[in-house]
Amino acid sequence: EEAERLRVEEEELARKQQEEAEMEAERKRLEEEELARKQREEEAERLRLEEEELARKQQEEAEMEAERKRLEEEELARKQQEEEEAERLRVEEEELARKQQEEAEMEAERKRLEEEELARKQQEEEETERLRLEEEELARKQQEEAEMEAERKRLEEEELAR
Repeated sequence: EEAERLRVEEEELARKQQEEAEMEAERKRLEEEELARKQREEEAERLRLEEEELARKQQEEAEMEAERKRLEEEELARKQQEEEEAERLRVEEEELARKQQEEAEMEAERKRLEEEELARKQQEEEETERLRLEEEELARKQQEEAEMEAERKRLEEEELAR
């Protein structure tokens, strides 16, 4: 009986140890599965975060590129505006210079015509004065001749009367 009892106890002990070993093996299996699941989740989370970071960086780069393009376009527009303004000013200055040149030429022509007119009047006045002097001289000579003729006649009459 003692031997039987010991045999039964050993069998029971062996069965319990077998069960414990199986439970331990199952616990380990479950732990490993849990660990593997956690690792998969962590890897998935790491990949999700990396993708988010990549997307964020790409978004930032796209925004920076858009800003760079906007600034380039603004700079180009500003330069074009400056060039157009410079061209407008150049054309205005040319037009002003042309008008001033025309006015200067017209003024010079007006002065030339005034001087010509003045010279013509002076010449007319000189000619009039010359003619007046000639007429005075002629009248004086005629007067002298008339007086001489009158003196000659008087002398002739005196001679005739004598």
